[in-house]
Amino acid sequence: MLKMTDLPSMSQHDWLSQFLKMLTISGLLEVRCSYGAPWDITWAKASAYEIPYHIVLSGRAIIEDDESGTTQELKAGDIVLFPHGTAHKLHDGSGAVPGKKQI
Repeated sequence: MLKMTDLPSMSQHDWLSQFLKMLTISGLLEVRCSYGAPWDITWAKASAYEIPYHIVLSGRAIIEDDESGTTQELKAGDIVLFPHGTAHKLHDGSGAVPGKKQI
């Protein structure tokens, strides 16, 4: 059984956690993908009030941010958010041309 005295006091919480508790946030899992090299996928700029995100469950991926021109390697356990809905590209980093995409 959980007692109120077992909970941390308000001062022990960080400000972000408190702020997020005040917000109504909803989400949608749009696509869950499993890729084999070579692969790439391009995401267009998101609509207003959408924050695209990616979670790498296993393996690795390279992400290219079209707006800033930056490239970063993601590995298992990484989560990346695009709070401004920036267009971006994910790929395996091999440089090989992927075959035809099948859905």
